Amino acid sequence: MDTFLALVVFVNASMTIGLWQTARRGPKQKFLNALLNGKPIQPQHQRPLEPDALPQWGVVDEYRRFFLDFEAFAETLNGLLGSSDCPWRLQELSKSETRRSYDGPVYGRRYRVFYNQFDVGLLEIAPLHDYNDTNPNVSTELEIDYARLLPFRSIHSLVDWIAGYTASGNREEREKAMFSLLGAAVERLWQFEYDRHIDDRNSGGSISVRFSGSASTYLQWWREYGSIQSKKL
Repeated sequence: MDTFLALVVFVNASMTIGLWQTARRGPKQKFLNALLNGKPIQPQHQRPLEPDALPQWGVVDEYRRFFLDFEAFAETLNGLLGSSDCPWRLQELSKSETRRSYDGPVYGRRYRVFYNQFDVGLLEIAPLHDYNDTNPNVSTELEIDYARLLPFRSIHSLVDWIAGYTASGNREEREKAMFSLLGAAVERLWQFEYDRHIDDRNSGGSISVRFSGSASTYLQWWREYGSIQSKKL
């Protein structure tokens, strides 16, 4: 069964990459060169409010635990992306209220997503109900703008890095995250290829990827190596 699922993921990824390359039409070359061939930014993080400083309606212990656990998430992921020579970087935002709402505001860690020097998206991570040390489950939402102008393999790599830390409870969580990316990418490409009402064929488009899972791998890594890594960042 695992072999079959892996094969399905591979086939879907291959088809999506092919569509991505075929469907992308030429924006201005100067802009494309600056986007794809620049250097990664040096993130300037903003410090979000502590949970006790937020409006108290709905702020419970799971938020306090989550905010503490993910305090160095951006620095940790940026360090790994930098060591892998990736163009992606995260820059944390001060505003903690996410775009989601469940009978009230949902708070989490929010990050602007940069591809080299360009701000191309938003990442939001929030604790799920009863988040705790034994069940550190979180929801993740990633939106990428100019998606059709970026290499799909690079977007795939970013989602894989994030899912490796926020959907790492088991193999099924990781695969669901990657299927979410593939579904979002194919849906966007299909719209651009077959919607006759879209006139601007050079539009970069955007995709949204949503998944949930356990942050256990990230927390384990941080507890074992985080204090050493943080001194290097």
